[in-house]
Amino acid sequence: MVKLEGLFRRLTGRAPSPAAAPPPPSYAEALLAVGFDHEAYRRDYPFLEGLTPLDAAAHYDASGRTERFDVQFRHSLPEAQARAQALGAGAEDTDRLRLDLAAAELRRTDPYGRDVERTTHLLRTTPSHRPLLVVTDSHGMLYLVEDVLRESRLLPVPFLCTGASARGLGNPQSRGGATQRIRDHLAARADEIADGVILLKFGQVDLEFVYDYRRIRDGRRAFDLADALDFAREGARRYVAFAQSLRELTTARLVVSAALPPSLNDAALRAGYINAHIGELHADAGPEQLMADLQRLDMPDWKTRTDLAAAYNAAVAGHCAEAGLPFLDDFTPLLGPDGIIDRDLLIWHGGTDHHLCAGSPAGRAAAGRFARQLAAL
Repeated sequence: MVKLEGLFRRLTGRAPSPAAAPPPPSYAEALLAVGFDHEAYRRDYPFLEGLTPLDAAAHYDASGRTERFDVQFRHSLPEAQARAQALGAGAEDTDRLRLDLAAAELRRTDPYGRDVERTTHLLRTTPSHRPLLVVTDSHGMLYLVEDVLRESRLLPVPFLCTGASARGLGNPQSRGGATQRIRDHLAARADEIADGVILLKFGQVDLEFVYDYRRIRDGRRAFDLADALDFAREGARRYVAFAQSLRELTTARLVVSAALPPSLNDAALRAGYINAHIGELHADAGPEQLMADLQRLDMPDWKTRTDLAAAYNAAVAGHCAEAGLPFLDDFTPLLGPDGIIDRDLLIWHGGTDHHLCAGSPAGRAAAGRFARQLAAL
């Protein structure tokens, strides 16, 4: 090769041009290279049936991502991320690949943390994102959407303790066992989450279920606002005390969040709304008896219940300030002009379920906004 270059220089008076580097792959080609499952994509969306593999990947890039189409990759997340790094794509495309891969893994991860392998994958920091461990009752599902990842570069890693009450978190003998589950999980994952964020969200179970079950137990049909406020504030104190105790287990940034605004309308509440799992954890009667007992209670209206949640959150914020813990107010921004939850957050059920519609456009937008706040804390 050296002799040929010398001959070329003598004959032409100049050095030969270096061989042109191959062009970087298009983003659709990059998706296929890291394992984009075009067959699953076409199978899940039959109107795309006639597309070639490259066209299917291009469709996802052009519109499937923004329309929240599901997507799968054929390789494990670490392998796919390594392929993305080695691909030779531009920095922007490599970054997008990491986010697309992480979002696809999030959709398939067990929300209770039982899928050890996938949870481990999600907790792995990359140049594009770091982990956000969401330790929560079921209302924290608000954060388990890819909008959180794309808006904040925090990848939500779920650890659900459904039905857990805030006031019971410091009790290792609680029926649901959430206290020890949380402590064990944080201790086991201390190194992985060290440079990430841990978001705690509890309290709604106390306000919307446990307090009424206590009224049934004590035979108190009439609603007593002063007593309800005392119950809420004591729950807030216990919640923050538990959060403070977790500092010994992790160096991650611990953030305590609010109870969300109640989503049940007055008619649904007065009909005797129950949640079977929560009833099993916190009530002393079976479902039929519990329903009958709830129907006999005097129930506060939606605005009063929202104000009670606001009082709980104010108490949580105050205790967090005393403890030096960051507090995220993800309650106030969700209120409508009437002081009750924005109805766009109830778009699919209109107030007949105690969860807001986390996957709705309004829910996803809110989660993205809160995630940006989390990243800045």
